[in-house]
Amino acid sequence: MKACQWSHVAATVSADGVARLFVNGNEEATGTFTGKLAYTAYWKMVSVGMYGKQYGYPYSGDLAELRWWSRAATAEEMMAAAKQAPQ
Repeated sequence: MKACQWSHVAATVSADGVARLFVNGNEEATGTFTGKLAYTAYWKMVSVGMYGKQYGYPYSGDLAELRWWSRAATAEEMMAAAKQAPQ
């Protein structure tokens, strides 16, 4: 990715734990996700690059959009979303 240039970054996790990372619609990495994606009443925020309030490397930049789906999007859906650059 180039600095100061819009990029579409997306990650999916399927029901069987396969995690995929997409950059500008192209699958760049695949791995196994063993964590937990869940919402609780206690945590009422979404963090990027953080685990809770103390661990990780918080994202410092601009986000045009954040989507949270109840299913893993397909590669075709990621490519289509990447082509929709923000105005």
